Amino acid sequence: GLFAKKKYLWIQVHTKAKSGQYANAKWQFNEDTGSNYYTRTSDNGANGVNQSASDSIMTRAGEYSDSNAFTQAYIGNTATTTEKWYIGHTAQATTGDSTQYRNEFVGKWLNTSEQIDQLVLKSTSSSGTNLAEATIVVWGHD
Repeated sequence: GLFAKKKYLWIQVHTKAKSGQYANAKWQFNEDTGSNYYTRTSDNGANGVNQSASDSIMTRAGEYSDSNAFTQAYIGNTATTTEKWYIGHTAQATTGDSTQYRNEFVGKWLNTSEQIDQLVLKSTSSSGTNLAEATIVVWGHD
């Protein structure tokens, strides 16, 4: 979705995978599909893992079949420096399962010529878009 350019962004996303499917929602800013996203990931409190340059941010939302996932991102959003973020994510493994998963991400988008004003959610599933629901709320201030 499109939103107003602001220096500080707080983005909240709720996703739900289709029944029996895995969605693995990834994020892209301003439709940038280049290898401009760098992320360090920690799963359930484990030591962080650096990920190489990628065409998106893998938030792991919808990674589990039938899962509800909630993701929050705090982003410094300036046009003259790389945008940096912290993303926190939690998901229920499957409907009726009490197991909760937590993922944390820090990273940057290597774009020094524009501010983020668009978030695109894409499914990385080989069988296509498996997101049954997706809600995006963006808060921002200068």
